[in-house]
Amino acid sequence: MLNNTIVLLNRLKISCKNKNNYVIVPNVSLNRELLKALYRKGFISSFILIEDRKSFAVLLKIGFSQILFDKLNIISVSSRPVFLTIEDLRKKYRPYDFFIVSTSKGVFIGDEVFFHNVGGELLCDSYNYK
Repeated sequence: MLNNTIVLLNRLKISCKNKNNYVIVPNVSLNRELLKALYRKGFISSFILIEDRKSFAVLLKIGFSQILFDKLNIISVSSRPVFLTIEDLRKKYRPYDFFIVSTSKGVFIGDEVFFHNVGGELLCDSYNYK
């Protein structure tokens, strides 16, 4: 399932580099949660389920979110997942940094991780991971 999320993140990154305003991604539960988190934080305009193709059409926002997606670093891959506790996340990131963590409570972005006080699998960030 993580491979589909890597596909989603790569497609977001490539679409922003090519200045496209939409992208089609696979419909899996982790992608759905990730898209909800991106929509909740205002990084995408919307996402629509395409019933026939079993995928989502994601409408991207132009501007700041394109800069974030353009600099996106995928951290966890299926052969090397990166799990961080909340203490590790506090050492490496600040609440206003852009990073995505998949936790047992859902997928959270940046300050939501610190608000819910949970660690988990670090999917990606827009900064240099150390």
